[in-house]
Amino acid sequence: MHEVDGVLLYQNFLFDVEVKAGKADPDSVLADPKKAIDSYRAIVEGGIRECDSFSAFCEAHKTIDIRASNGKIKKSVPKERIKAIVPIVIFYEEMGCFLPGFTSTEGPTGKQRPTLLNVFDFLTIIDYLQSPLLATKYLYERSYPTVCDRLSFDDELPFLSIFTKETVNLAVFLSKMKEKVESFPEATQAHLDDGNLSRDIEKYYMNLKKTRKPDFHFPKLVELLLKNEDAFDAEFFDLAFDLLGNEPEDLDRIYSFYFKANSGSKNVPQLLRPSSKKENEEGIVLAKRPSSPYDKKLLLSFLAFYFNRYPELTALNVIKIRREEASFERITKADSAINDPGVQEASKKLILLMEDTEI
Repeated sequence: MHEVDGVLLYQNFLFDVEVKAGKADPDSVLADPKKAIDSYRAIVEGGIRECDSFSAFCEAHKTIDIRASNGKIKKSVPKERIKAIVPIVIFYEEMGCFLPGFTSTEGPTGKQRPTLLNVFDFLTIIDYLQSPLLATKYLYERSYPTVCDRLSFDDELPFLSIFTKETVNLAVFLSKMKEKVESFPEATQAHLDDGNLSRDIEKYYMNLKKTRKPDFHFPKLVELLLKNEDAFDAEFFDLAFDLLGNEPEDLDRIYSFYFKANSGSKNVPQLLRPSSKKENEEGIVLAKRPSSPYDKKLLLSFLAFYFNRYPELTALNVIKIRREEASFERITKADSAINDPGVQEASKKLILLMEDTEI
């Protein structure tokens, strides 16, 4: 058995939460910077070791039993079901300016490290994003160290601002920032935020002049997924999570292809396939939501066409769109509706109006 402060299974993501309530050195950082930072480091690295130990425990077991404090099993989770473990260390000590750029001197053993958050920053992230999909993506990507010694941050808010205004692909954005800084070896320090990134969020929570919540800048396809995430099951949650890993311009391009092929009277479902082809492949289809028996048969005919054209496809995850609403359905190659003789015959007569799109 392995004891943790908190564990949460959401969809196929397992969150390991460790809480560190230790006190840092009470002296001012200005009075003795090394002593203060060493006391911070001791608290932080204790949490990192605990998360690393939990990840190793999960890796060593085929099934993870989640137990209550009395030892009773609340849920058993097969390891293969877990898409990712998201380790988080929460601190009650106010050191939010220290955590964003922290680099551990020991552990973890892999490339992933825990997301390190002051308790107030953690609550701000959950409240500000107001979306399980966005919160999962944010906390997961913050667990990958993308900073370098010469790139500094004020606190957590610049990350949150980048995520909601620039790109939901936070790790990629920060990796590019790191590369940019390292391309100027003569620069001693690069500061990410001059106040502009986080000012709107600060004003919102200070409620200055009843400041309204800043707008999020997401691609149209991401907005569509977020408006309908209550309808996700675990598989479609994983699907949406992976879609958010694409660059914003690629997501705009994907939705543009769908819109052009389905505007007005057009009705051509668009196929998205992973760029790394493999056997037992699953694709994504963006389609108009059928409004009649004819439309439903037409959609099935297109799905049958794609299955026949690409033998490696074993399942299609269909996103059925109608204005701002979407529904989700997973259809396998063996589905009886796909293998209906009438559907198969109709699929042979289709003329593709647009090329399918690969992502």
